[in-house]
Amino acid sequence: MRVLSGLIAILIFVALQISVSVAADIPADIKKAADEGINIFLKDPRMTGLQNLGFRSSSEKESAYAGEGFQIFTIPPDRLLNSSFSQDLSNLVVPTNQWQFLVNSNEGAKALLTVDIIDEKWTPVSIGAAGLAKELNMLLKKWPPSQGYQYRLIRVYQAKSDFIELSQAGQVKGIVPLSSLNAVLGGKKKAFDPTDILGSQQVLDTLRPVVQRNIQGAQ
Repeated sequence: MRVLSGLIAILIFVALQISVSVAADIPADIKKAADEGINIFLKDPRMTGLQNLGFRSSSEKESAYAGEGFQIFTIPPDRLLNSSFSQDLSNLVVPTNQWQFLVNSNEGAKALLTVDIIDEKWTPVSIGAAGLAKELNMLLKKWPPSQGYQYRLIRVYQAKSDFIELSQAGQVKGIVPLSSLNAVLGGKKKAFDPTDILGSQQVLDTLRPVVQRNIQGAQ
């Protein structure tokens, strides 16, 4: 009986590992929406103003494609500010319906394309954020998915801050602050460095008073 119970436990563990592995893949309908967004926002001749994204020629624009996708996660303020919740960052984070895809060309990452659910359908909704796209591209080069690195793009709306939770083999390595979080941490503009890894407690301790202050200011 003990052998059978142990075998069942092993099978459950394997099944969980497989489900986590599959969940890390981008669902086909979301990727399809991102590919459609490239055609809508970049390859429709009626679209203008793309020079602001760094496209220097029509051929460069024509070669653009949707690259790595990041689901956006967030930390709800009621969780962040409520001590009854576990104050481990990984447990505070919840997924949103939005995904952002790198818009790549032969010259590198140019922008981020956002996909969201509109009327129960995955839909491309916007393109932009050239600066953030370059930072995420730098992150991928430093911590490549081919070496087993995984990422959660976490956006705390009440603090206007983005950061990456970096993991490998199921273990969180730390938090990589993007420029928007660096501005909150340091109070001044700081260049993005993908090797700058912080502890989750330092990030939470910085975000709490900012979120609290901004919520009170909006009331």
